[in-house]
Amino acid sequence: MSREIYLINSQQVARDLFRYSCKFFYKLAPDCYFSFSLGNYLIKSIVIFISENTEIMSKVLVVDDSLTDRRVTTTYLEQAGLNVLDVESAEEALEKLGQYQPNLIVLDVVMGGKSGFELCRTLKADITTKGIPVILCSSKSTEADKMWGDVVGADAYLAKPVDREELIGKVQQLIAS
Repeated sequence: MSREIYLINSQQVARDLFRYSCKFFYKLAPDCYFSFSLGNYLIKSIVIFISENTEIMSKVLVVDDSLTDRRVTTTYLEQAGLNVLDVESAEEALEKLGQYQPNLIVLDVVMGGKSGFELCRTLKADITTKGIPVILCSSKSTEADKMWGDVVGADAYLAKPVDREELIGKVQQLIAS
């Protein structure tokens, strides 16, 4: 029997809101409510996401030197039920790739140090990371920039500010393929 993975929003009687993931041996429907006891607390919960992958939630690495853009992108992805690690540089991303093996990378183009184009080219040239889909995101959205994204091996190119639905749709499409 497979286990389903759910991202749950919960609210204690004291109105503390928190989010967690859990596995169930039976199916829950989106927006269904359930309660359980945890010590002296009654936890009221609502299912907000059902993973299509019954073993693990997909992991996404977000690389952006702008704290604001990084937080926006991370929030969008977490709200879609994805497990997200965010870093602020290409160099930090390369360090994290050894221990955090993402299913997809969202990468800013213009960063201090190594650019997103350079990092994408490095990732696509490495046998251990070339199969990881890469989405480039940038305020540079000319046709030449998009073409350069294709040249370095990017799987998608999105203009900033990133549209939530477009980002989630592209992420889901690339993870599923």
